[in-house]
Amino acid sequence: MADLLGYAASCAVLASFLMRTMIPLRLVAILSNILFLSFGYIQNIHPVLFLHLALLPINIWRLLALRQSPGEQLVERSIFRRRLPNI
Repeated sequence: MADLLGYAASCAVLASFLMRTMIPLRLVAILSNILFLSFGYIQNIHPVLFLHLALLPINIWRLLALRQSPGEQLVERSIFRRRLPNI
């Protein structure tokens, strides 16, 4: 059972790297946090448990922020696409 949780959590992390948009990425990241929390608890692996205990609220907070202001993602993207002035 624990190995299955570990593999499922690892697959969720891999899937999060394949996401192209932020909302699905955050949802899959939350799933991976929950799976890794369960895995770390069952296997008594404290570093995994504490890492995902810290990452879970961050992912939830960022997901809620995205849902409250969907246009914000466009603003952040445009900031990084600014061209440097010609010198």
